[in-house]
Amino acid sequence: MVAVRIIAEASPSDIKGFVRKYMLQVYPQLADTNIDYGWGGTLAIYLKIAYPHFGRVQDNIWYMQGYSGHGVPTATFAGKLIAEAISGKLERFDLMANLPHHQVSRRYIAALARHGDWNALLRP
Repeated sequence: MVAVRIIAEASPSDIKGFVRKYMLQVYPQLADTNIDYGWGGTLAIYLKIAYPHFGRVQDNIWYMQGYSGHGVPTATFAGKLIAEAISGKLERFDLMANLPHHQVSRRYIAALARHGDWNALLRP
């Protein structure tokens, strides 16, 4: 599981300590667990849709975009789907490509950034 907490200010100098505080609020049983890696930086949020957009421009030109802060697990999943599609198994790629997309306003994204509630984008 990858969790994203949007913070409007610069990345904290102790990213592991920052993440640990929130991790233990959700998973107190992980109190004795070490965090091996921590990183922070600029997060790109695709404003047109709330989840990745998969598609084809032509029979041999494919795209996957708009991971909105969930690129590590989602890009791996997208790579598997595009590999399947290129090899002729289109079902799962087409399922993702045919999902309806809705607009997400800049104002809504700004509100989420202030409150750190990224999962609200996925609620109806």
